[in-house]
Amino acid sequence: MRTEGNVSKVAICPKCKGFTLACHVDCLDEETEKEFTELTNEGFEVKLETIKETQAREYGAYSDCSKGKCNE
Repeated sequence: MRTEGNVSKVAICPKCKGFTLACHVDCLDEETEKEFTELTNEGFEVKLETIKETQAREYGAYSDCSKGKCNE
């Protein structure tokens, strides 16, 4: 995994493409990895991207995205 530079790991809603969890890859801990695993199991896309890409995304509220109510 690339850990140099401005890289973040994000959980992206498959419906609205907003991010519901983002973390700089240098700062991941066991709890954050567990959260990303749970989000993946719920259908969210987890990927590495630049901080600029993450900042350009809209925030997706987990409470709406997990129920498919985002973008309504």
